[in-house]
Amino acid sequence: MSNDITLKDVWISFLLFVLVGAAIVFFVFGFSSAGYIAALFDTGSIIRETAVGAGAGLLSAGVLLALYKWTSLEFPDNQYTALIYSLLQKKYGVVTIAAGAGISEEFLFRGVLLGVLAYYIESLPALMIVSVIFMLVHVPQYKGSLTAHGVVLCIGLMLGWLFLLFGTLWAPIVAHALYNGLLGSAMKHALLEK
Repeated sequence: MSNDITLKDVWISFLLFVLVGAAIVFFVFGFSSAGYIAALFDTGSIIRETAVGAGAGLLSAGVLLALYKWTSLEFPDNQYTALIYSLLQKKYGVVTIAAGAGISEEFLFRGVLLGVLAYYIESLPALMIVSVIFMLVHVPQYKGSLTAHGVVLCIGLMLGWLFLLFGTLWAPIVAHALYNGLLGSAMKHALLEK
């Protein structure tokens, strides 16, 4: 596997997440899909929700960065981490990781999978199931670090809780984007110091 990836390829993968999510919504809700998707982006409380999301993203990133600084916690050394480092060095790489994942992953995992599953079963079991799926999707990326898998599970739980709290994607998108952006910037900065 190459240690390089183009921004175009990454954005295509994010687009695939959105298309898969839209297909699932259409399969479940049929011609009511547009209404469901519109409700995910309701702007009635957007200022409050983005503020809460920003606080959650900043706090989560701050805690993780503190753990990296003051403990022996490290990013795993594998081919996927090498791809992330390569991506971060590109112009707009940090923005891609922050905004692309923040929007596409939140749409698929929280807006679609969690939203649809919570429609059929209780919210707490739905939150746990989707958070585990979110962690499993990230297993290759953090292969070699059980702690990193635990962190991803906790982040998934937090993002899902924000979605269940507000019923829209504004808070989880902002939290996810800030979290990824701050971690990506820190990784890029640490790389430049080596």
